[in-house]
Amino acid sequence: MKTNQTILICPLNWGLGHATRDIPIIRRLQTMGFKVVVATQSPLKELINEAVPGLSFDDFPGPKVTYTKSAYLIPKLIRQLPLWFKWLNKERNITQQLVQKHRPVAILSDNRYGARHPEVRSILITHQLMVKLPGALKWAEGLGHRFILRLIKPFDECCYRILTGPTRWQVIWSIATPCPPTVG
Repeated sequence: MKTNQTILICPLNWGLGHATRDIPIIRRLQTMGFKVVVATQSPLKELINEAVPGLSFDDFPGPKVTYTKSAYLIPKLIRQLPLWFKWLNKERNITQQLVQKHRPVAILSDNRYGARHPEVRSILITHQLMVKLPGALKWAEGLGHRFILRLIKPFDECCYRILTGPTRWQVIWSIATPCPPTVG
C-alpha cells in the first residue's frame, strides 16, 4: 500500500543505540507504504543505510557531548547543560527547515527534544523518563524527572520502553503526559 506520505525520523547521534532501535520502525513504516526520510549524521547514517538501503537522508547535526569514566561524570555532564539548551533551540530551527523541505505527515524524534513541529504530528521516542543520580545528588531526581516531562509535553505522543522482566521489553504509547513517576 503506497501512501506517498513522508515520515521524518530524527535519531539523536550520541552512540548507535538510537539508530538501532529506529531500524525496525523504519522497516515497518516502509511496509506500510510511507516514504521515510532520516535526518541524522555519520556514523548513524551509514548504519541505517546499511540496514535499510535506499532511504532518503538529510543532515541533522547534534551537540558534541563528552563523557568520562571517572567519578567526575556527573559534574562533567552538568557543565555541558548550557550547550544542550543551546542545541534544543538549534534543533527546533533545523526541524522547521526539514519540515518545509520534506513536508512530513509525522516526525519521529528519537531523544531529540527539539525535533518537533506544531503543525506536524510529533512523536518522541525515548528511554529516559527518570535520571538516576548517585547518592549525594539523589535529592535532584524529582527535579530532573519534572524537567524531562516538561520537555516531553509539547509532543503529541511519547513512546518509551520499560523493562518489565529480565529479558522482556514492552513498548507503551501515551499522549505526552501522564508518564509514570519512576521507570526501571
